Amino acid sequence: MIVGGSALTERRTSTSDLDMVVVTGPREAPCRHSLRWAGWPVEVLVHDERTPAAYCDDNLARRWPGIP
Repeated sequence: MIVGGSALTERRTSTSDLDMVVVTGPREAPCRHSLRWAGWPVEVLVHDERTPAAYCDDNLARRWPGIP
């Protein structure tokens, strides 16, 4: 599991969130869950070993700092 997000920085605001990437065993497709923990919004991105690299490539190509 990798945890990141603006809530972990000194520049956090009331709209900051936590981002978690969870790598599991084989699964049909990646998924995303939105929830709250300890008052913070949390985005959980669930992948297996095959999918994070493809998502990183896509995110970088779109200049979107999702997983990277």
